[in-house]
Amino acid sequence: FKSFIYAAAIDSGKYNGNATFDSDPFCYSSYGAEPVRTYSGNGYGCIYNANKKAWGTIPLDYGLIFSSNVATSTLLADWVGSETYLEYVKKFGFFSEVDTDGISETSGVLNYTYPVEKLSLTYGQGSSVTMLQLLQAYTAIFGNGEMLKPYYIDKIVNTDTGELVYEGKRTVVDRVISEDTAHQLQDLLYRVVYDEKGTASIYKVDEVEIMAKTGTAEFVSDGSYGRDEYINSIMLAFPADKPKYMIYYA
Repeated sequence: FKSFIYAAAIDSGKYNGNATFDSDPFCYSSYGAEPVRTYSGNGYGCIYNANKKAWGTIPLDYGLIFSSNVATSTLLADWVGSETYLEYVKKFGFFSEVDTDGISETSGVLNYTYPVEKLSLTYGQGSSVTMLQLLQAYTAIFGNGEMLKPYYIDKIVNTDTGELVYEGKRTVVDRVISEDTAHQLQDLLYRVVYDEKGTASIYKVDEVEIMAKTGTAEFVSDGSYGRDEYINSIMLAFPADKPKYMIYYA
């Protein structure tokens, strides 16, 4: 989910990938409804990177390459703002039904009132989304900024008459980011795979170059996040120079 806060930052003209941030734990308080970073020790809590890793002061580009929760929290608090981010999240189709071939589906649950909920949505926890929503949203990132509606059914033919009753087709839902934003994100997602410390480096294959974003989420059990169960996933596209296929694996 981190790709979407980066998309919001880049597309709104508020991103500088060479700008640096402190990757140590992001302890926070609030200013009105906005979360703010604090070093005073009297905040609400702290956001940590996976396995409590920290790399010191690093460029924002590496926040995505290393999949840093602190990086996305920093982008929200210091660069994008919670209102702008939520606008982009909804433009990407989250928390609305995808309406795929009329199949019944859920729309997910948005929790976005308190500072911790706003911060956690930047790295994909605290709220719920669906695989279909993720697939639909990533078509804009892996393509030219246009979001495409997924469909399962190729066509339906009346076997008695041979009449074509229905045929699936390429449907553009909306242009959610600019083509330039999509290409900048693609460059970053390529580095997630091919940078020496990129989190998707284990997914490299000899036959084709890919771009990807990994996901590691704590598993929800009895209404809370567990300590020892995780959902590991990857969203990838290939070939990297002109993506034609995408895969979501969890």
